[in-house]
Order: sequence, then C-alpha cells, then structure tokens
Amino acid sequence: MAGKCKYCDFVYKADPSKNGTKNLKNHFPKCSKNQDNQSKQTQALLIFEKDQNNEGEAKLKSWVLNPHEARESIAKMIIIDELPFRFVENLGFRLMMSVCCPSLNMSSCITIVRDIYHLYVDKRVKLNEYLVYSCQRVSVTTDT
Repeated sequence: MAGKCKYCDFVYKADPSKNGTKNLKNHFPKCSKNQDNQSKQTQALLIFEKDQNNEGEAKLKSWVLNPHEARESIAKMIIIDELPFRFVENLGFRLMMSVCCPSLNMSSCITIVRDIYHLYVDKRVKLNEYLVYSCQRVSVTTDT
C-alpha cells in the first residue's frame, strides 16, 4: 500500500500495519508545490516606517522577509563594526535573531565570509567603473 502526495506526486510507503502514514502527513506542510505553503511564505507584515523628515510621523507599509537582504545586512554589520566572522555563530547573536526574525535561517561563518567577499567584488567593480568612466584624474596620497 502506498500514499501519494496530491501536489507533487511523490510516493510514500503508507501501509498502516508496517509503516503508518506519518511520513505522508509530515510531508504536506513542507511540500513546495502545496499552494497553502506558498501563501504562508509570502505573507506580508504591516510595519510602521519612521519618516526621516518628521520625527513624530510614521507611514504604514507592508514588509516581507528577504533572506538575501538580511544576510547582506549582517555582512555589512560585520564589516562596519569590525566584528570577527564567528560573531554569527555566537549564542547571544543567534538568540537575538531567533527572537527578532525567527523565519530566517542563520548562516555559518563560512557563508558570511562568502557574502563579504561578494560585497567586496561588487564594490571593486563599481569603483573600477567609476574610475574608468567618470573620473579624469586620481590623486593618491599617503601620510607615514
């Protein structure tokens, strides 16, 4: 006897006397082709965005978690604050992220290093394009 997912047609063993049906039951909430799961992943939250010009006013806007932007902002935080790469593996940081943004899967320090390297390459390319197309002269000075 077998059970088949009605969304992705994946077949599971589902003999009640041998395997049970729990594996199929656990598959439904995780199935990527299930329309109910997709709507939950893109649900927007309403947040108040503070207006930079007026201190007392705030605008209501929708917000959806973008994991790429979140990882990029963590990489920028490490660069700006000169933190060690292993900072993302500290218990305190992971606890804070689990409270603030529980749906974000935290990266390892190797992934953060890779993200920082990609930021560096992007900035280097932009600087190179700026120097080639926009600048006429460059002056480099040092103070020893």
